[in-house]
Amino acid sequence: YRPFRYQVNYKKLPQGIILGSETASTVSSRGVYKFPVERKAMQREIDIQKSLHHPNCLNLYGMSVTPKGTPALLMELGDGCLTDYTTKQTKPRLSNQQKCQIILEIAQGLEYIHSKGCIHRDIKLDNILMKDGHPKIADFGLARSIDPSRSMEISFAGSPVL
Repeated sequence: YRPFRYQVNYKKLPQGIILGSETASTVSSRGVYKFPVERKAMQREIDIQKSLHHPNCLNLYGMSVTPKGTPALLMELGDGCLTDYTTKQTKPRLSNQQKCQIILEIAQGLEYIHSKGCIHRDIKLDNILMKDGHPKIADFGLARSIDPSRSMEISFAGSPVL
């Protein structure tokens, strides 16, 4: 999530219109989807994120495809990721009360996601976007729907720890 790349990525979108300051277009870094498995994974991400309507989940407004076939998601515009918000902030440091409020709102978003039968599987500072001082859970690329009729499976997902 890098707001400074919006103008470059925007030029890759076929519709060529600006939808307003509250939206952002993200061209998939995964490239062109040529195989059914990749298309299925992208559709799963879109379906999950479209089904979530909570103040602490990033809104997905739609999807487009560039002329080269690269998927592009149209979503709510955040102010930046939580990493930047906590480490590159020029304002006074966050108080303990502000930090606790951010953690509480993230937990409320996760509780909502789980109540909808989904798990995110990649919660990290870079996947929490800030919008007007409130966290928004983003990047549902590794998210899965939970099938309550199946027993729990053990799998490893998420970003590697460096």
